[in-house]
Amino acid sequence: MIAQFTVAGTARRMALAVSGLAIVLMIAGCTPQTEPAPQPFPEVIWPDGEPTGPLEGDAAVVATRAGLAAMAVASNRNDFRLPELVASVEYDVRSTLWRTAVASLDDGETTLLAPGPVPFEPSEVVPDGDGWRVRGCVLDEWRTASGSRPTEDPAATDWSGIEYRLAPTDGALRISAIIVVPGLDCTAARPAIAFFDPAPVPSGVTDADAVERPLTDSQTTQRATPK
Repeated sequence: MIAQFTVAGTARRMALAVSGLAIVLMIAGCTPQTEPAPQPFPEVIWPDGEPTGPLEGDAAVVATRAGLAAMAVASNRNDFRLPELVASVEYDVRSTLWRTAVASLDDGETTLLAPGPVPFEPSEVVPDGDGWRVRGCVLDEWRTASGSRPTEDPAATDWSGIEYRLAPTDGALRISAIIVVPGLDCTAARPAIAFFDPAPVPSGVTDADAVERPLTDSQTTQRATPK
């Protein structure tokens, strides 16, 4: 009887243990998988002080600088649905950035990193219908494989003329087009330079098919609206 009781008790304990394990596995299997927390948008740091030119207080220039920072971060991360990008850059420009990133990865190239928003010095702000055109000089080569800060000051020949066109959307100005201006004199350009904190890290996206196409404004709104 003692042997029978011991065997039966052992069997019962094993059955309970297996049942408990099954319940644990079922609970674990039903636990929803949480997505990685989104990276915070980096702070923009101006080591030598923020730009203080006569156009810096203009709303169009402020909007342009916000778009430049967002475009740099989005390109660093291969994330063209970045909220800050949607808020400061229109869909057509976001799509161009996306196509550029896809083509680069298709060609087997590494995603280049910008250590901060591309250096830009505005020289003119003119009205353009309901929007604005912001012209100035921009640094040609800013992104590198490492994303490290440059160790030398750019030469006068490293700058090119650029025009950012801005259009109003829901009371905010967003970059709607980027136009190269070859004839703009940039020999005297000395824009203030800013860096991201924290510094950018290599994008985890290495497959062109994994770079998600940016959403249109209406798609973004639908996704943000609670069902």
